[in-house]
Amino acid sequence: CSPTDLETAMQMLHLLFTCRLHPEEEKLAVLRRMLREQVANQGRSPQAVFAQRVQAVNSGGHEFFRPISPADVDKLDTDLSCVFYRHLFSRPADFTLVISGNLDEA
Repeated sequence: CSPTDLETAMQMLHLLFTCRLHPEEEKLAVLRRMLREQVANQGRSPQAVFAQRVQAVNSGGHEFFRPISPADVDKLDTDLSCVFYRHLFSRPADFTLVISGNLDEA
């Protein structure tokens, strides 16, 4: 961002740690539908299939690197995801902020 946007960037960073996520079911349904379609379409792309196969070979077929399936989308637990997010971003002291660029020290 530019130096004039620094205050806004800091406010957004503050919101990252203080805002409580409350996803709306209608919006989550749209996101799930879009993700399900995206995952289904990946199976139709030769490049994506090749990339998934290379990933499987490189990772030794480890479950962590397994591509998501349309059935996996239905199993996503948004409440658990929000709890996980809140846990990760609950302590700003755990992060290091580095600012570089053309800033006026005055």
